[in-house]
Amino acid sequence: MEKPIILLDARNLLYRAIYAAKAEKYNKYHSIVFLLRMISTYIRHFDPVAINVFWDAPRDTVWRKQILSSYKDRANGTYVEDISLDLITCTSICHELFKFLNIRQFAKNNMEADDLIYTATTVLHPKRTIIISSDSDMMQIPFLYSSNSVVDPKNLTINSIPDYNPAMMKAI
Repeated sequence: MEKPIILLDARNLLYRAIYAAKAEKYNKYHSIVFLLRMISTYIRHFDPVAINVFWDAPRDTVWRKQILSSYKDRANGTYVEDISLDLITCTSICHELFKFLNIRQFAKNNMEADDLIYTATTVLHPKRTIIISSDSDMMQIPFLYSSNSVVDPKNLTINSIPDYNPAMMKAI
């Protein structure tokens, strides 16, 4: 079987690493330790030929926000804890760390990581790709391209392909 290319949503990955580090029994380790553990697990489990990471553009500049001002408006949201400083720090570290680890990074003005991942899968098809993300919007991709799988990052199981187009179902 062809070795896959792993596609990661960087912000999704960082959120998981930061919250793992903040868990009471693990808070002695930095978020980057958890991020490296996750990536190491993905490498061991899937034996990829490459890992690619995709970064979101700043939230205020995203093209959807320009169309719908309330898109991902979290000003009135309630969070258990503000992790924005952790995100800024980890993002800066990861940009440099990923270069060192030979992990390709992609970002584009006004684009979110899920848009970039969709574009990458379109270009890479029919090569085998594994998208590791808890973002349910990613399920649109294997529905369209059978060479792609979306993996649940919590238990590393491949999500089943939906019977109906998730984009259409979300729009209804």
